[in-house]
Amino acid sequence: MWKNYFITAVRFLLRNKSFTIINIAGLAVAFAVGILVLSYVRHELSFDRWIPDHERIARVETTISLGGSRSVKSRGAPDPAKSVFEENLPEVMAATRYSPSASHSLRLGNRIFNQYLAFVDPSFFDIFAMPFLEGDRASALSDPDSIVLTESTAQKLFGDDSAMGRVLILDNGARSVRVTGIIADMPANSHFHISQGIGIEALVPHMGIISYGADQWGSISGPLYIKLKPGTNMADIEQRLDDVVAPHFPEQLVRPKDVAPFLSFHLRPLADIHLAGELIPGLNLSYGLSTVIGFALVGLVILTLATVNFTNLSLARSLQRAQEVALRKVMGAGRGQIAVQFLGESLLVTCLALIIGVIIADLLEPFFSSLVGAELEFSFWTEPLQILAALALGAIIGIVGGIYPALVASNYRPARLIHAVKERAPGHRIRAVLTVLQFSVAICLVACTVIVYTQIQHIRSADLGYVPDEVVVMSNPGGDEFAERFVSFVDMLARQPGIVSTASAMNEPSGPSRTMSSMPLVTNPEERINVDMQSVSRSFFETLEIGPLYGRVFEPGRPDDSIRGEGENRQGALVINESAALSLGFDSAEAALGDIRPWPVDEFDSPNLEIIGVVPDINLRSLKDPVEPTFFLSYDEEAPQHREAWKLLARIDPNQRETGLASIDRLWTEMFPDQPIERGFLDTAIAAQYDGEDRRARAFGLASATAIFIAAIGLYGMAGITLFSESMKWLCARFWGRVFAISCRSCFGNSPSRCWLPI
Repeated sequence: MWKNYFITAVRFLLRNKSFTIINIAGLAVAFAVGILVLSYVRHELSFDRWIPDHERIARVETTISLGGSRSVKSRGAPDPAKSVFEENLPEVMAATRYSPSASHSLRLGNRIFNQYLAFVDPSFFDIFAMPFLEGDRASALSDPDSIVLTESTAQKLFGDDSAMGRVLILDNGARSVRVTGIIADMPANSHFHISQGIGIEALVPHMGIISYGADQWGSISGPLYIKLKPGTNMADIEQRLDDVVAPHFPEQLVRPKDVAPFLSFHLRPLADIHLAGELIPGLNLSYGLSTVIGFALVGLVILTLATVNFTNLSLARSLQRAQEVALRKVMGAGRGQIAVQFLGESLLVTCLALIIGVIIADLLEPFFSSLVGAELEFSFWTEPLQILAALALGAIIGIVGGIYPALVASNYRPARLIHAVKERAPGHRIRAVLTVLQFSVAICLVACTVIVYTQIQHIRSADLGYVPDEVVVMSNPGGDEFAERFVSFVDMLARQPGIVSTASAMNEPSGPSRTMSSMPLVTNPEERINVDMQSVSRSFFETLEIGPLYGRVFEPGRPDDSIRGEGENRQGALVINESAALSLGFDSAEAALGDIRPWPVDEFDSPNLEIIGVVPDINLRSLKDPVEPTFFLSYDEEAPQHREAWKLLARIDPNQRETGLASIDRLWTEMFPDQPIERGFLDTAIAAQYDGEDRRARAFGLASATAIFIAAIGLYGMAGITLFSESMKWLCARFWGRVFAISCRSCFGNSPSRCWLPI
């Protein structure tokens, strides 16, 4: 019996090639997209779950209240918090800081490599049990002058030679480090990637000496991770964090109980970090849980469209098999047998489509990985669980898509089938509803795609308040040895061919780093607002072509604009943005000119900084973030803050682009021969902020195209079936019309042989 069912199904599919191809094509494309989306969702949900005891590891996050109307949330924690938690929470097994840093130079003999470094504590591997290929996990970072490399980095530096025990020169002689361990490369589903781990306490000049001072509690350099003992309730520990830290605050940071504490701490489980959605240097990019859910819904919608399309076509096709059903019923076939026959054909089509869909997904995996920005591993053929899941999905779609047509076909009555060509086919209303539903969903996806693309175009064309085009960004080589030369480099570069102007800044425009402080209101000094601090050179505004709304901005030829002196003798000028002027309580932005403000970083100094200008609300970060009240300060060239500026900006003459780039490279090689240059264009860095939106737009575009394709081939199939049904009605009508004409002519005496009607 089952053999006959199978043979009948195969014959039907081969006899109706167009119907078969349309159904298999729609389902195969939907299966391919569904499998790829499922792989992406599975990848995103698997982050950090490969780490042993991941359920006992958490990141300490901080909410900073500077006394203003709003709080600032940080995904890091102050350095002193590590020791406080370790010493006062017995449930904490270990704690480590993870401070990603800009690229550093590593010298091996005569070769110099630019390599990303991650500064960690020696206890890092006590929390994150990375697989060691060489070396001992327990002692790998116990020596301050040690370094642990990943397998790929060791291969890059040493080739096939052994890396263990080899010495590398860090940052042009700032320190010599010895390789004490090789770990396996971090898998793609990790929220941070470590190229090297260096004992953070060995780099005191860069990281600062850990203390309990106000400056240390107010500075957050990177994430802090803790690992709890087995059986510890993470929620209970989180409730105790603030009480444990409070006694260790400096006196000036202690606040009354009815006022929000200066710092408030929270725990985020390790497995939840990636889906929190963040972009921190050295940490993997996440689009957040909402994006993952969105992708899952898009995949589900496409599978649903394919199922609806399959159901619609099968339902319409069942009418053409009315005579077959009638004959089988006359020969004794029951309703259940006919339903099983139709359902079996549905499952056979689904199975063929699934096989083709898996092949398509395998071929498109590299393209889809680049589309969503994730390193997906398509392991369908080697994982039995995925094979079973795909078979289950195919069976569900085959049953759901075929059950209703099977029931409709099995319910045909032989006595009425002779009139089938003259009556509406059973389920015609259902078919109409499903067709409308298909195109409605497809149109909705197209509309979503248009909206996303419109938003991206708005972001691309939005006025940032400054001109990022033709601005080159370079990183400070770092270290005391290069600080003085870096200042000279900035000055000399401004006089090179092809260079319009140069500037330096502690934070790169569009970068994630920020320095927060607070400032008392003009109307009520007891109340304060949070302000964003930007330390820049006097040529910053000129280089980025930022003009003032009122007053003036810093000028290179006016050294009095820079911050000079200390304590009560500190003097200088401030430039603020429009939001800061209004948030401080001035009647207008212009009214802020000439106001004397206290030093923003230390609220106990006397007011001696004059506001000389108000600039528009420029977007120094992503357009997704609101513009904060911002204070701009400029340090004197002899100040350490100026020499240690992190970023150099150089505006190039657009008519001498190549000349300007050559001038930068030549002067850098002359002044920093042992330090490879790292440079890039500011507009490129800004565009990179929205790579996620670009990928989402392309993904929505692909989903829309797939939905339109499925709906279109479904409509094509429906049109073919409808045309066939209407043709049968037309032929029947012509036949009965000819018979009627012959009868009439015979009645009126004409010979039947002379009576004809063209058909």
